[in-house]
Amino acid sequence: MPEPPFVLQLADGRSSYVTLMAVLFALFVLRVVGQILAATIAPAWLPPMTRWYSGLMPYRYLLPAQILFIVVMIAMMMGVAGGASALGPRAGQWIVWASYVYALGMVVRSIRYATASPEKRGVLIPIIFHFVLATFLFVYGSAAIVLPEGAAGGGVDGRRRTDGEPSRYSAELPSVVVGGWWDRRGRWRFRANTCSPDARRA
Repeated sequence: MPEPPFVLQLADGRSSYVTLMAVLFALFVLRVVGQILAATIAPAWLPPMTRWYSGLMPYRYLLPAQILFIVVMIAMMMGVAGGASALGPRAGQWIVWASYVYALGMVVRSIRYATASPEKRGVLIPIIFHFVLATFLFVYGSAAIVLPEGAAGGGVDGRRRTDGEPSRYSAELPSVVVGGWWDRRGRWRFRANTCSPDARRA
């Protein structure tokens, strides 16, 4: 399995990954709750049920699948938060690649939605939240690659350390809001930071 070219690296460590995953999780839960409301009481301020899903899967089967997704997403967040890195970087690479394929499929679907005639366009809400799920997978896979195995606190390290191997990225990197660089293997590394080295030493 080739290493993924794009991996999300958050300088504040494990808590940053959990926070981002929690935001994406909350968006998906709102989507599920919104569809439940549209299917039951149908408030006027929500889009009608026909705009919430494509109808490929009957809603009586779709809702249990969505609830299963929620349970699995909670387990994934707990695993990252607790430092349970049993997946390892190899599985993380597979997950990141899967997120690429997932997102690419939604890009194709978005193009079809934008270019199709209104009667053949389909629905937009599922496309948006499939992007949310693809991003959740991307963050989770990146965490499995980047975070030190078994460490509950994370750190500013550029990638997972194994067998005592030191990270080649320093914790003394200057502060940026959003940034990145090409590493030695030709992969672009995203990086976000919220404090300067001087602030960490203070």
